[in-house]
Amino acid sequence: MDRHAGFWDPLRVRDVRLLIAGLGLSQIGDWLYNVALIVFVLERTGSAAWVAAAGVIRLLPYVLFGPIGGWIADHRSRRSTMVASDLIRCAAMLVLAMVTARDGAPAAALGLAAVATIFSVAYSPCVNAAIPRMVSEDDLSAVNTLSATVTNLSYALGPALGGLLLIFGSPTAAFVVNGVTFLSSAVLTLLIRTELGPDVEAEAPVAAPTDEPATGSGYMSGFRVLASSPFVLALVLTQVATCVLYGLETVLYALVTTARLGMTVDGVAFLYAAIGVGGLAAAGLARRLADRTEAGLVLAAAALLCGVPMATLAVLTLPSAALAVLLIEGAAMIVVDVMVATSLQRVLGADVLGRAFGALDASITAGMLLGMLVAPVAVSALGLTTALVVGGALMALAGVGVWSQRRAIDASVAAYSGPLQDKVAVLRRLSILRGASRATLEHLAEALTEEDVDAGVPVIRQGDEPDDLFVVVRGALTVTVAGHDGSDRVVGDLASGDYFGEVGLLHRIPRTATVRTAVPCHLYRVPGQEFLDIVTQGSVRSRTLARTTRARVASVGPMGGLAD
Repeated sequence: MDRHAGFWDPLRVRDVRLLIAGLGLSQIGDWLYNVALIVFVLERTGSAAWVAAAGVIRLLPYVLFGPIGGWIADHRSRRSTMVASDLIRCAAMLVLAMVTARDGAPAAALGLAAVATIFSVAYSPCVNAAIPRMVSEDDLSAVNTLSATVTNLSYALGPALGGLLLIFGSPTAAFVVNGVTFLSSAVLTLLIRTELGPDVEAEAPVAAPTDEPATGSGYMSGFRVLASSPFVLALVLTQVATCVLYGLETVLYALVTTARLGMTVDGVAFLYAAIGVGGLAAAGLARRLADRTEAGLVLAAAALLCGVPMATLAVLTLPSAALAVLLIEGAAMIVVDVMVATSLQRVLGADVLGRAFGALDASITAGMLLGMLVAPVAVSALGLTTALVVGGALMALAGVGVWSQRRAIDASVAAYSGPLQDKVAVLRRLSILRGASRATLEHLAEALTEEDVDAGVPVIRQGDEPDDLFVVVRGALTVTVAGHDGSDRVVGDLASGDYFGEVGLLHRIPRTATVRTAVPCHLYRVPGQEFLDIVTQGSVRSRTLARTTRARVASVGPMGGLAD
């Protein structure tokens, strides 16, 4: 796909289609069963407190266990984690269907809902961390836009389907259908051919300390990643602010429909529909804006526009006018969603993406709950009109925070789209550098030199002192080792996308193999000291280094590597 690919172009990639379809089914099922759960609990108890408890149980596990889900996404097979998540949720839904079919206890239903939510916390971090492995950087914004669009559709389609099933069936039917959506999602995930990661072999490091002190480990590691720079923190706080706004809306907009717009309480559905339509209409625009060099300004403006509609509702009395301004909110929100996800995927190291998105999920869900709790207090203390103005002002403050970091945001996008992008793209695909951050890859890209080498030329010789790391951009090379009888033994071949020279650098031993060009080659030559500095600073996952160097050493003997 080219840099200016259209909105739907990522769907030409088979694995992207499978991922997006699985995500959509999983999310539609979540929202579908949410409606059925509320109806079942209300019918069995007639209590608003029980309904509120159902809402809390659907959200609180993300706050409590989201960081753990992110940790799992970085340390366990993402494919297996996603499939297990879907299958466990499928089983929970089928048992829930049995409970409702027999008019079981509401407490049992809420317990099963809690189980389903707990086992969903790793799913989204796995998806967000896997996307950069499936597409190039050029296509990240397009895929994230599709993901955000599917999420918006699920907000509308899930409850709508749930409502239809309740009209023509029962909560039991809704839970069964939800179980089927999770099962279908698991099958689609199993069909994905791309290796979704991560590299999790837990062997000891070769020549570098682990990077855990830099990024943290366990429950708090994702939060440490998100707080690693003012730029990243500004992105996260903007996303959290939109979710606080959403939490406020769940209470305030229901009051607006009756107190200000002269509608029945059911009219709140039209307000939410307007937000969803605005997001869908602006999906293509969000993708283009995410790649603009003025990204800081765009994100600040989008944050501001998220809050303007709520503040405007303080003075509007016409339903048509209210729906029109909420279209703007939906458009602005999808821009924020796409820009934050794309920026985090570009600037954070691949080995911390799961933790980062797990912590982000926990933070945005906490923001949503905070908004829900604050809204009735604000209305009681300030009145509805003032509460609407204050809620809108919250997003204005978030916009100011983004504005203060606009230069850092712009610099990140400019670097992505600048002259280093092709070199960074090549380096990012190397397994040995898979855990490196965007900044680290840019540093290497600036330091490396490019070489064109004719066929039959030895690039490194057995017995030489190690100097640099080499990356094969184009061409093919042959790796040989001198035998005891003086003859050369071919031990391997190298092609585009391979690298060599790291074993001698890491072990500080002479070259133990000769690497000779088989055809004319174009190579990147990375200064050895630059590479070692990155390793010793923990910028690359030492487990990846351990695995690759051991494999190469094993191929030729105890003192060298396949390509060294």
